[in-house]
Amino acid sequence: MFAEELLKITESETYAEELQKSAKAEAEALIAEATVEAQQIMSDAKTAAKQKVDRSTAEGQATAQQQYEAAIADTEAKCAEMTKAAESKLPQVVNLIVERVKSSVN
Repeated sequence: MFAEELLKITESETYAEELQKSAKAEAEALIAEATVEAQQIMSDAKTAAKQKVDRSTAEGQATAQQQYEAAIADTEAKCAEMTKAAESKLPQVVNLIVERVKSSVN
């Protein structure tokens, strides 16, 4: 009877060791799988962030270009207005210069 109990204890210890080895192997496999998944998630997040930055940069550049073109058009319009106003006063300026030249000659 003692031999049977000793055999059962030995078998139980062996079984427990096998369970521990199996659990350790399973845990290592789960850790490896989780590591791979985590690396993929990080890679996907980096890719998404870069795409978002690229989109934002492109949108910002497009907005800046539109604002630049609007500013140029506005400035050109103001220059045209100033030129027209100056041209309308040209005869008066010429007359004033002629009068001054005449008065300085006399």
